[in-house]
Amino acid sequence: MLSRSVPAGVHSASLPVTLLFGVTPATVDYAGTAPGFVGLNQINARIPVGSQTGSAVPVLLSVGGRQANVATIAIAP
Repeated sequence: MLSRSVPAGVHSASLPVTLLFGVTPATVDYAGTAPGFVGLNQINARIPVGSQTGSAVPVLLSVGGRQANVATIAIAP
């Protein structure tokens, strides 16, 4: 899951975080609080090699088994 070290005062997510670009799972490097911002969370992830490309690739985020609204991003080949 998330095994990277984080700076002091930053807290990683306590629930499992998954992120899909289309149907391809991403590597989530960090999910948790955003340093210097109260009430703001961030997710650092890598777009996987071989993921779908196009102007509106669906991004599916799930935290603790609950799916967020689907967003789209452009991914160039």
